[in-house]
Amino acid sequence: WKVCVKLEDTAGNVTYGSSGAVVRDTVSPTLVTGSFVWTGSAADGYINDSEKAGSSALLTAATADETSTYSYGIVTSSTTCDGSLTYGASIPTASHAAFTGEVAYKACVRMEDLAGNVAYAASATDITRDTVSPSATMALANAASDGMINASEKASLSTAMGASPVGSETLSAATYKLVTSATTCDGSLSYGASIPAANSLDFGSDGNYKICMRLVDSAGNVGYSASGAIILDTTGPVFTSIAFANEASDGYINNSEKNATTDLVATPVTSGADATSYVVVANTAACNTATGYGATKPKVNDAAITADGPWKVCVKLEDTAGNVTYGSSGVVVRDTVAPNLASGFAWTGDASDSTSAVLIAAVATESSTYKYTILPLLGSCATASDYASGIPGADTTKITTDGGYLGCVEITDLAGNVTRTQSSTSITVDTVAPTATMALANAASDGMINASEKASLST
Repeated sequence: WKVCVKLEDTAGNVTYGSSGAVVRDTVSPTLVTGSFVWTGSAADGYINDSEKAGSSALLTAATADETSTYSYGIVTSSTTCDGSLTYGASIPTASHAAFTGEVAYKACVRMEDLAGNVAYAASATDITRDTVSPSATMALANAASDGMINASEKASLSTAMGASPVGSETLSAATYKLVTSATTCDGSLSYGASIPAANSLDFGSDGNYKICMRLVDSAGNVGYSASGAIILDTTGPVFTSIAFANEASDGYINNSEKNATTDLVATPVTSGADATSYVVVANTAACNTATGYGATKPKVNDAAITADGPWKVCVKLEDTAGNVTYGSSGVVVRDTVAPNLASGFAWTGDASDSTSAVLIAAVATESSTYKYTILPLLGSCATASDYASGIPGADTTKITTDGGYLGCVEITDLAGNVTRTQSSTSITVDTVAPTATMALANAASDGMINASEKASLST
């Protein structure tokens, strides 16, 4: 617009003139779409701890739909961009004084056109200032769920020892490293993408370990945390020996002992075991594949001993890490069959004429020891109490009077089973010399022998 001027003097002369142009503009400027957007360290929607001191512009310059001047401010996301705010000529940086908390912010721009119309606009999106490093916890899992790794787990298990970390903030990335418990979890370590497994090569000697976690949150802050302790214990318990006890202490269980309820074995000699269990198996069985182990010592009458023969007690030792060591006793022989007389034990020598009493040594059907006695014919070998290891001779004090006698033998096998038996025949002891009378006859009938009788008579 302009103003026209008409000039006229008294003579009636007229002249025209005009002002310069004046623009009537009552429309406020409008922000052009695509300008005034977050850039640089704020392009990801965050300002993290490493970015908070930055001096580079966080936004592209604002552009209005008409020529304007611009000033800028930073406010919390809930604040309205209007004239009540303080604006500055510079595009805000990450170190802007308005960034004071760990909250969401937006940028404001004041636009004033040439006519003096003023408009305010906000950034299309907010950003979050997050300068706190993340932390996390990790639940130990699989082989490490008990906090320990034993020898068999270390040798073979490739499953992760921990669950995915649970962070104090939303995590965008996590990497891991298995280290000794004394090692600091920080940026000096080399981290890997996978949670370490029980067979990790980072395990060294037995001791305490942990899993370090390098954590990155959504803002890009980096933090470090550690799992709970993982104890590597690959040294198993030591088995030294276990001895048979009570009725089995001689290495045998005989018929009279087979139902005994006393302990079959003594306390084993071991070290490093936190749990001890037992099972009775046949001597040829392998302890590491045996089943039915129990914490109570087996008894002499253990149900597993089902028949005569060689048996042993397997011992399973286990420590708190789960390392297992097996050991076994020597052999105990269950022998419930008494020995039988196989040969020998007959009258011999001076006894062959029924006047003396010596015996042939007894021979049993199995390895045995022998004791002997001689009893009067009406005696009982089963109840005799005077057995001795030597074979009686004809001059034995056990023969006290003339009469009939039996030979008795007590046979004891290696298991202690006892058989008592008698000789198949008896002897008669007769120590009285015989006497007789004779009637004289023929030439001697008269009690005399003369010369002619002596010379010729043979009757």
